[in-house]
This record gives sequence, C-alpha cells and structure tokens, in this order.
Amino acid sequence: FFFFFFFQAEDGIRDAQESRGLGDVYKRQVLGADTRSTSGPIVANKNCIKIHYLAPNMYCCGAGTAADCDFVTDMVSHELELIRLNTNRECRVVNAVTIARNHLFYYGGYIGAYLIIGGVDCKGPHLVNVSAEGTVKWVPYYATGSGSLSAISMIESYYKEDLALEEAKELIVRAIEGGIYHDLGSGSNVDLCIIQKGKVEYLRNYVRKNKKEFSMEQSYAFPKGTTSSLLTTFRGAEGVRCEAGCPQDRRSLHAHGSPLTTIITSTNCMNRCI
Repeated sequence: FFFFFFFQAEDGIRDAQESRGLGDVYKRQVLGADTRSTSGPIVANKNCIKIHYLAPNMYCCGAGTAADCDFVTDMVSHELELIRLNTNRECRVVNAVTIARNHLFYYGGYIGAYLIIGGVDCKGPHLVNVSAEGTVKWVPYYATGSGSLSAISMIESYYKEDLALEEAKELIVRAIEGGIYHDLGSGSNVDLCIIQKGKVEYLRNYVRKNKKEFSMEQSYAFPKGTTSSLLTTFRGAEGVRCEAGCPQDRRSLHAHGSPLTTIITSTNCMNRCI
C-alpha cells in the first residue's frame, strides 16, 4: 500500500473576475504524498511519483495496487482530454469523479485503486475520495494508505479552515513524516502539489527524508576482464565448434543468424568439453 494525503487550505486568494456567486475568496488545494513503492517486503522504488496528472486543474493519487492506480488515472485523464476537446471548456472535478466511480464500481472492487481527486473548477475547490468499490465521499481533508493512521492523527490535531499556504504545507510535511517514520510501506521523500485557480505548482522532492549518509567503498562496477573466459572464437558462415568437437556452440550460433563474437566457457558448453 501507499500513503497519500490531501486537503484544501484557505489563504485569501482573490479572483479579479466576477465571483459567480462563490464570494471573492478561492481556496487552494494542497496535495502531498511520500515517494516509496513496495513489492511485499521489498522497497521497489525509493522515489516514485504518486501524484498523477488528470487535467490542468486537477490531480489525483491513491492507495492500493500501483499498476491499477496508474492505469485508472491514465484512463480518467484521457477521458477528460476528450471532454475538453469536445466542449472547449475546463473540466469539472465531478467529471473525473464520475468516470472513476463508474469504472471502479463496474469491477466490484477487483481493481485495487483507492483514489483521492483534488482540483479547483468553476464551482470552487473540491476534494473527493473514491474507493475501489465505487463509493464517493466529498471531504475537507483526507489521508489513505498504509501510513494514513499516523497522518490522520496529525491532521485532526492541527487542521483548521483558515490555514495559510505555508501552514498547510508544513502540516502536510509533518503528517507525511508521521507515515514515513511509523509505517514500513511509506518512506523516502515528500512531494507536494498546490492547485489554485489557473495555476498548478508541483514541488517534486519538497522534503528529502532518510538520506543515505554512508556508502561502502567497494563498487559494484567491475572492470572488464574480471570474469575470465576459457576460449574466444569468431564465427564465419559455417559456424564454429569447440576444440573437442562439441556441436553445442554450432547450434546456438546458427540459431542467432548474424556473425557474432562467441565466448565459450565451461558454463555455456552443455557437454563440458573444455
């Protein structure tokens, strides 16, 4: 599982245009995630990207199976692009929510994508949780994934509706750090994405945690010739044989076709003739 955290923070962003009944204050959406992906007990990637692009005004992350999250968010992004091309308008967050919800509900939870969609559209800021079963929740803040227990305790302790942008970023970092230090499925760095009306700021590796301070002097880059060969031969049109007349190398060379440089060792000669 992965860990993601999102919430919206109000910091007095004023729109020069008419408010369309929304008032004169827009809220920023602040999204955050760690950068560790795991395969069972193995850390598969220390610096993966978990905040996925959906549209110019919305991004999405989620917990569950990495491949499912990647493919579902790509599918939603493509559908939103078609909507923009057909309508020549900015997509609303409800468009992305409807597409993702219908797709996940159809498969009855067998697609392991637990999504959180955040964005700002003509109706203001939105933060929506879409589960793998297709259920939807519109929330002011949310945390999901294996590190969410540690993160949500930090959020519920310090979250308030009038947070300034810097306060929101600091709270996100503290929440994600809680997941990083108290959950083995979360780790590495902190990514942030700030969405506001007409602008998106993606802060890759905003905070780098658990830096590797020491490396062993021994290198894994072995010089050429470290592994010795017993015999080196060059094939012509008719192929070659081992010195003891083994046909094993002739068969393998003819199968590949083009002229090759062949190294014959006691490990690739099946008859151990050399």
